[in-house]
Amino acid sequence: MQPEPTAPATWIFQANPQQYDIAASLAAERVELWNLRQHASKVKLGDRVLVWISGRKSGIYAVGEVISAPMDQPDSTVGRRYWKSAGGHQVWPRVEVRYSQVLLDRPLYKKYLEFDAALTQLAILRQPRGTNFAVSANEWEALNSWLSS
Repeated sequence: MQPEPTAPATWIFQANPQQYDIAASLAAERVELWNLRQHASKVKLGDRVLVWISGRKSGIYAVGEVISAPMDQPDSTVGRRYWKSAGGHQVWPRVEVRYSQVLLDRPLYKKYLEFDAALTQLAILRQPRGTNFAVSANEWEALNSWLSS
């Protein structure tokens, strides 16, 4: 008997625009490597990714899917062009993410999500320090309804 396939997990991957020109990258690239500073052993091929940009206008700026297994490596040659520091040369576990939606013109801002009762435990709202945040199935449902409207 085959095990039941598990639903893809959902993650928020946070970018700091002071470290990486994420807006330019999202405008030009459809696939990027992302650091896994947390949860490297849990992120899997096919998982959903919500790209969060930190800062004054923080929120979700893209939706994508993990298309590679985690591998310890520096950023790609293309990715290194967007780094404002030496971060692209450092070896970290990284996965490739392909974007299905880029929301640069209509991001889902944090200031709206903070008032959604279904998102009171969303990790990035409670403790925003970090790069990778797990999103529960219920939180994904709430976020997806925001993204769909």
